[in-house]
Amino acid sequence: MKPYFYVYRYQDKAPVIRHATLEQAQAEAERLATQHKGTPFEILKAVGLSQVTGPASTFFMDGEGPHMEEVKDQLSKMVERRDRSGF
Repeated sequence: MKPYFYVYRYQDKAPVIRHATLEQAQAEAERLATQHKGTPFEILKAVGLSQVTGPASTFFMDGEGPHMEEVKDQLSKMVERRDRSGF
């Protein structure tokens, strides 16, 4: 799984649109900033996800987290369980 990006206006509701690349998120942030002069838009990078399927675990998508081999194994198991459950 690759990291993805959100564009967020501070103190606004949570962002919902995922951008696959930093360039796409940057273009969207600049488009929104142009429409809303003086309002900053932050580009957020999702680097991990947590899911409880037994003991809680976290997967770091960009490889920066601790114990990456162990985490990669856990993610593979999570994906297998998700696929079997039909999500």
